[in-house]
Amino acid sequence: PYAQQAQVCLRHANLAYVTGDYAASTAAAQRALQLAEQAQASQIKADAYLKLGQSCWRLAQYAEAQQNLAQALRLAQISGASQVEADALRNMGSLAYDQGNYPVAEEYFNRSLTLCQQISDRRSQSSVLNSLGILHRALGAISKSMDCYQHSLLLAREIGDRRMECATLINLGVLYRNQAEYAQAINQYEQALLILREIDDPQYESAALSNLAVIWNLQGALDKTIQYYQRVLTIKRRIGDLRGESVALTGLATVYINAGLLEQAREFITQALQLKRQTLDRRGELIALTNHSRLSRLQNATADAVQVAQQALTIAQELG
Repeated sequence: PYAQQAQVCLRHANLAYVTGDYAASTAAAQRALQLAEQAQASQIKADAYLKLGQSCWRLAQYAEAQQNLAQALRLAQISGASQVEADALRNMGSLAYDQGNYPVAEEYFNRSLTLCQQISDRRSQSSVLNSLGILHRALGAISKSMDCYQHSLLLAREIGDRRMECATLINLGVLYRNQAEYAQAINQYEQALLILREIDDPQYESAALSNLAVIWNLQGALDKTIQYYQRVLTIKRRIGDLRGESVALTGLATVYINAGLLEQAREFITQALQLKRQTLDRRGELIALTNHSRLSRLQNATADAVQVAQQALTIAQELG
């Protein structure tokens, strides 16, 4: 019974995670871990530590994330759970990447990729190749990044993983966008959206729409930018993704600030800040406070701008 209850808690943790409720995901994963320990189920414990690590990472609790992922890796290796081991390595790579430690990230990604190849797990292999593509893009190795994405796309299409296909198309779009190849980028996002209408995946649909908003914003198309962000906001509110909702609100606020529509921008910033605090998103709170300070300066509210900037500085120091 304990093992079954632990699996149920893990399913709850996964659901909370995909909807952006990382605090709830953490709580459910902790409960799963307790139950797995009572059941002496090492593989379930490894899964629980993995989800804990992912959730802590999203909450910018980097030390806790590293500890939990390391535990997941250790237990997976002991119990022979190669899939969890590969996932733990990939997530440790993502954590290192998020902290700007690119050499360590690449090492973890390559270890994960090697293991995925050894166990013939093409789905996870496609996922790791996406992560490597993002890393190489950040390093300016455009050709390597493109190769990773194209390989990932090939694998996703071979196994019929439409979700991973969409993820790769979106990442390819970002790569093209960064090269100012906007038509190519839009083409990738539109391909992804065609698939997403078939498989009904609101998270990736909102990701594609967000990237289209960025593209049109770069080209100065205010109406289209707002239209796409509003579509993202509608999706996030429909599925209860509070963190995603706050990101969309932040995007809208930035667009309105740049357009000189300051009162509307303040409304979006206020909503975003409330959500970021509610979801314990400290990095997102930092961004919202920075926008708030910028807006106050533009409105000649100097005292408020200085006070908010100090709050932002405190969080920045806390995050390191």
